[in-house]
Amino acid sequence: MTGGRIHLGLGRDTSLNQVIFSVQDNGIGIAAEILPRLFIMYERGSKKAKLTAGGSGIGLYLTKQIVEMHGGRIWAESPGEGHGSTFSFSVPV
Repeated sequence: MTGGRIHLGLGRDTSLNQVIFSVQDNGIGIAAEILPRLFIMYERGSKKAKLTAGGSGIGLYLTKQIVEMHGGRIWAESPGEGHGSTFSFSVPV
């Protein structure tokens, strides 16, 4: 993809004593109906994503397991297809 953009973020939620990491892009985005299933084992997103990317569908699932084992949480947000995505996770300080 030409003209792609990635923004890395680092913040802190002092009320929960957590550090928050995020990665935001301006890529293909994620449809709202797919967001709740992203971290399920073998889920690979939309048909468009399956055509453009390889993989077995376990990466986000394993990432979620690792983050949760450290007492954190992980989530994804997207305004919809064609509008990029943001993946974030938080862990206790």
